[in-house]
Amino acid sequence: MYRWVEDSVTEEAFEDVRKRRLERIVRELDEDSLRELSRLIREELGEAEAPQEAEKREAKQEAVVVQETLTPTPTHVQAPAITLKTLSRYPILPEAKQFLRAFELGEEVDSYAEATKTRVLEAVERGEKGVLPREDPIGDLVTYALARVLCLAIGEPWLLRRWALAEAARMERYLHTEEESLRRMLLRRILSIEDADVRMVGRIGDDSYRYRLSVPEYLKISRGLDSPEWMLVNRMVAGGHVYLTTPEAIRLFRQRVYQLLSSAEDAPKVDVRQLPPRMQEAAMDVVRVLVRLRSATRSSSA
Repeated sequence: MYRWVEDSVTEEAFEDVRKRRLERIVRELDEDSLRELSRLIREELGEAEAPQEAEKREAKQEAVVVQETLTPTPTHVQAPAITLKTLSRYPILPEAKQFLRAFELGEEVDSYAEATKTRVLEAVERGEKGVLPREDPIGDLVTYALARVLCLAIGEPWLLRRWALAEAARMERYLHTEEESLRRMLLRRILSIEDADVRMVGRIGDDSYRYRLSVPEYLKISRGLDSPEWMLVNRMVAGGHVYLTTPEAIRLFRQRVYQLLSSAEDAPKVDVRQLPPRMQEAAMDVVRVLVRLRSATRSSSA
């Protein structure tokens, strides 16, 4: 035997649902339809304009549009300053690479050997938690570059990937805290990302989409992200672009940095014997740690 069960709906809840539905309909209207709707509402409220007044108002609006069209918009917007602190946080930037060219792989960097070893071992231990921040921007930059050299010289692919993951995760965490203009600049330079099309965002009806990335570029960068949310069929795609929220764009930033750092294809070939003496010792210490980790892994899996 069946029995109907009805949930009571308050008048306020009903009105709230109706308002949300109307708002959704209004967002989908074009400009002419919105203008006509506005006129009908004024007539319904008894506020219809006289024909002469309506013509004057429309003419004034057209004049404003023409004036805005003829007024040149500023083409130069001052970019955020790239400071030494910025370079130490994002050593992937070309400016950081130019700065580091002043340091040769000789005895002058041997004093950074211990700090470099510590940074590499932090990456091995912490991985996705990210390398810890440093107080000295110059030392931070130098140990970053030397850590990459150390990983390449050791020649263990897992070590290079682990270090790349930790460095990319650190940059991701910093990027969440940056001022909007600097964050946008960094996303543009590393991801080739664009600001979202405002008209398309209006049609989508979700203003949390702040950026867009071309489909080919998105597919290249998102490769390796296993979560279903990153599959193209689950993304908001419009006009050949994938639309992204700020957290999504930052996550792709991390993935792109990881791809760049974990690839050894274009990296210089470095042998441990070419390193300065203290850097060679640091490399051997890292190798010993890797051997212990591998032995422990084999023992636990046996």
